[in-house]
Amino acid sequence: MSNRRISDISIQKTSEKDRELYEALLFHFQLNFKNVDIDRIICLLHPMGLYLDKNRMDFQSWLYQFFYSMEKREGVFYDIEQLPMVKYKAGRGFVVYEDNSGNLWYYKDGESFQLSNFGADFWDVKDDIVVWTESSYFFAYCNDEKTEVANFKPLDYQIKNDVLAYRNILGGVNAFVGGEAYELTNMSDSNYSIYGSRVLVSMFNNSYIVLENGVQYKN
Repeated sequence: MSNRRISDISIQKTSEKDRELYEALLFHFQLNFKNVDIDRIICLLHPMGLYLDKNRMDFQSWLYQFFYSMEKREGVFYDIEQLPMVKYKAGRGFVVYEDNSGNLWYYKDGESFQLSNFGADFWDVKDDIVVWTESSYFFAYCNDEKTEVANFKPLDYQIKNDVLAYRNILGGVNAFVGGEAYELTNMSDSNYSIYGSRVLVSMFNNSYIVLENGVQYKN
């Protein structure tokens, strides 16, 4: 087992907390992947640490995702892009990233495909779902299926697990759950939140709507 430490490679401008985290993760990696050349890991982490610092990205988040990915892929390295990604986010077992041309890609199990080639206005990832807009159309990718959810960009939204809840064009609340779309209310200024696979909507007249397993319950 290698005894290389963070001090040996001198990742610049990282905090003491980052360095301690690096040491802990590196030790964990060495214990679990004894057949992998640790010097190769260090050679990758050093320039990536500098890149993350230069681009004001979260070094700790990247380290967690790096080592988690290595565990899931059994220590095998995969070249997804030849150039650094502009932006990326990880979901459960997949990564979505934006390349240097503004295209949006989805990577899972060693394979990647393009979600959008029109330059997404914004995009987000959480748990099992990806959402984005292109040319004012609102899309979601979940359960291996891409869906045009709405022909407008919502003012606000929430995503969790495989659930999307968002503000519709009238100011009410719609939902997209498990590939199905639901109109919950058109009453403006309604509050909404996601609990597991359920969507709760509270309205100004103290009434509530709960969407659960495709059924809407109202008081």
